[in-house]
Amino acid sequence: MRKLYLLLIFFSLLVGMDAAAQTIRYVKPGGTGDGSSWTAASGDLQAVINASVAGNEIWVAAGTYKPNRKADAVATITVNDRYNAFVLKKDIAIYGGFAGTETSRLQRNFNTNVTILSGNLGDEAIDTDNAYHVVVASGDLGTAKLDGFTVSKGYTSGTGTTGGITVNGNVIPPSRSPGIINYYSSAAYENLIIRDNVNGSTDQSAGAIYILYGSPTYTKVKFINNKTLSTNAGAVFIFSAVATPSKPIFTEVEFIGNESTAGGAVVASTAASPVFEKCTFDGNKSTTTGGAIHMFSASASMTFNECNFINNTAATNGGAINNALATTITISKSTFSNNNATGSGGAIYFTAGTLNLTESTLTANKANSSGAMYLGTSTLPSVLNSVTFLNNEATTTAGALYLNANSPQMNNNKFIGNKAATSGGAIYLFGVAGNLASPVLTNNLFYNNEAGSNSGGGGAIYVSTNAAPVIHNATFYANKATAFKGGAIYLTASGQATVYNSILYKNQATDATTVDFLATTPANLIVRSSMTDAYGTNGVDDNIVGQDPVFESEDPNSTDFLRLQDFSPAIDAGQNNLLPAGVTSDLAGNARVNNLILDLGAYEFDGAAPVPPLQVTIDENSPNGTFVAKPVSSLSGVLSNWTIMSGNVNDAFAINATTGNITVNKSTEVDYEKIKSFNLTVKVFNDIGDDQVMRVIISLNNLMEDPQTPIIAKVANGVLTSFRPKLSGLAEPLSVITIYVDNKEHPVTAMSNDKGEWVYTFTDELAPGKHTFHVVASNSLGTSNPSPQATVTLKLYSGSVVANNLLTPNGDGKNDLWIVTDLSLMYPKNEVIVYDKTGKTVFKKANYQNDWDGSYNGSPLNTGTYYYEINIGAGLKPIKGTLTILKGR
Repeated sequence: MRKLYLLLIFFSLLVGMDAAAQTIRYVKPGGTGDGSSWTAASGDLQAVINASVAGNEIWVAAGTYKPNRKADAVATITVNDRYNAFVLKKDIAIYGGFAGTETSRLQRNFNTNVTILSGNLGDEAIDTDNAYHVVVASGDLGTAKLDGFTVSKGYTSGTGTTGGITVNGNVIPPSRSPGIINYYSSAAYENLIIRDNVNGSTDQSAGAIYILYGSPTYTKVKFINNKTLSTNAGAVFIFSAVATPSKPIFTEVEFIGNESTAGGAVVASTAASPVFEKCTFDGNKSTTTGGAIHMFSASASMTFNECNFINNTAATNGGAINNALATTITISKSTFSNNNATGSGGAIYFTAGTLNLTESTLTANKANSSGAMYLGTSTLPSVLNSVTFLNNEATTTAGALYLNANSPQMNNNKFIGNKAATSGGAIYLFGVAGNLASPVLTNNLFYNNEAGSNSGGGGAIYVSTNAAPVIHNATFYANKATAFKGGAIYLTASGQATVYNSILYKNQATDATTVDFLATTPANLIVRSSMTDAYGTNGVDDNIVGQDPVFESEDPNSTDFLRLQDFSPAIDAGQNNLLPAGVTSDLAGNARVNNLILDLGAYEFDGAAPVPPLQVTIDENSPNGTFVAKPVSSLSGVLSNWTIMSGNVNDAFAINATTGNITVNKSTEVDYEKIKSFNLTVKVFNDIGDDQVMRVIISLNNLMEDPQTPIIAKVANGVLTSFRPKLSGLAEPLSVITIYVDNKEHPVTAMSNDKGEWVYTFTDELAPGKHTFHVVASNSLGTSNPSPQATVTLKLYSGSVVANNLLTPNGDGKNDLWIVTDLSLMYPKNEVIVYDKTGKTVFKKANYQNDWDGSYNGSPLNTGTYYYEINIGAGLKPIKGTLTILKGR
């Protein structure tokens, strides 16, 4: 305890020595003293500043102080002169926020003891007669500091930068910076509120502070409701030169409700390189671009760390940040929420330069296009790493991110709940010739993004012209093309995409075949070593089709959301050689390759290596009950409760809960044409509570399957009123289909497609009467057995061919097309010719299908009478008659 007392005494002595060595001057409202103490405080702040020397401190008590001396003549009082200002002096620190009784600076409370430096000169009801600048910081100010004040009610006006006053060798124009003008100075500003200052100039910027050739520091400062009436930078404008750059530092600074034409809060001009640490930009507004930040020069740059951008708005682009120059902006550990742009880039609009955005979140931002961010034409490398895009929204394209001829590196990002009214619920890509939008995306998650238009698509990603993303280890889950196609990804005919080692599961589209992808040109889409719901063929290109990836949780509120369970078929299912060089971690920061083999999706399973799979082969369509396999467990004790956990598509197999024997459950599902292999995950327990997960890969032998009974079209009660039957059916895919008529081989064959479908229409007439038809299929697998026979009676059509004599093509659904009843049915080799009164042929067609609308060379024929001749076959009398065309009826 005695040591503690000694330490306290020693500390007190140090404080006392410091206080004794430092001169403190005192100011309070109405004071008439020399400033030597609180009781002898001065009421003239500028006079006390003038009297102070290097190292002095000035303590100012609560109240309102107005500048009473011109900034270039601080020795003379000039009441209500607009050039009046408080002029800072080198190496002098000025502190506000005192009650007027304190003996230590630590005792002050600047929140309670509000100390105002006001430029509200003259008539307090108007602002246009206020001081041009409330505070002037000019030249080398050394350790000068302004701390604990509210600076308000400055009002600049005029144009240009001439005609001002000279302070410390620098000309200070009346047109810039009504709050604090900072020329060639690097003073320190702390615990300030700078508010309600107005720049009324029509050509000079800065609503609160103009930094010219200096690197001041701002700590715990608030810029509130400052504005320019017709120029840029609602709060701060920064300008310098490449040789002498301005590098101000803003720490824990808040920009609230500032407004300008561009850059509602801050504008960086030539060679400016400001740094913002733990700053907040809230409710700033631009009437053009950059609700909070605007880049004004290609030589400028900005750095943001742990900053928040909230509720900022821009009337055109960049609700929070706007840049259209070759600048560099670095943003880390920051948030952008509820920012809004009427044009593009609800939070960020960025072109030409380099954007480095890491460990940040963009939430609920909105724009017409690119709800969160627009990255436009640039060949410079940008980075989007560990960024979360959450619930952003666009009224047209790109709910979160629009990439226009820009190819950033994109690792470990999350796109969740973003929405575009037309295309690209999360991302829209568009490039130009010679500058593609070709980002490389690795370890990205796309969940619950939505594209809503029936003319757009791509619930997660829309790949448009000259775009070619390469996607590695992505997880696409529950994305939606609610009114069109491409639940996860939509590719236009001129877009390309490559997808490796990814999972696409439970995405939705109006066309069930496009829940994973819609590729207008299929050759432009490469999918390898990935898991899909519907796209591709199981086993081809190492893809797994139609299986459950078995996530640990599908609840987005769970910490295990979309992580792989230990029996997931996605574990060790990837191809290591497809992983980009240098990628060592997954979306969660765990090792990207665990147990030597890469997993599918954004998250790597980080548990112990699963047991190598048991691989077996069975014939397709094996009968129900056929024994398939029995997994071998390494568990001790009595084994029981065997279950198939995943991969059992449509319950094709069953497992005996006691023995573990796997058998065929649905023979029709064990079909090579449906799925080529099954990747089952099996779990078993023992009698002491242990369990083990095993995998069983069941491959199917493709066999020559017997064709189904041919189907004869348009048969009624066993009778076909045509001598040219049309047959169709199902057989082994990609087979030659030999047709037999009355057990005699027909000379013309058909081909089955990749789904086994075939169609054949007889071109020559068969004899009337009863006929039987069957088919045989053959390919490299062999020759099938004959199909069952189909029987039909052919008889002459008892009706007559009737040509309509009236055509009124007006779009009302009545007589819009010329109908010749039963012509194609009875005489498919017909030829129709229509003439006008001069004998000119106005229409001619073989095998007429009732589809003529009374036009000639694309234009409607005139009202009148026309003549037709229908040739129905060699040796048969033509059918002739007249046809009346009426227009506008």
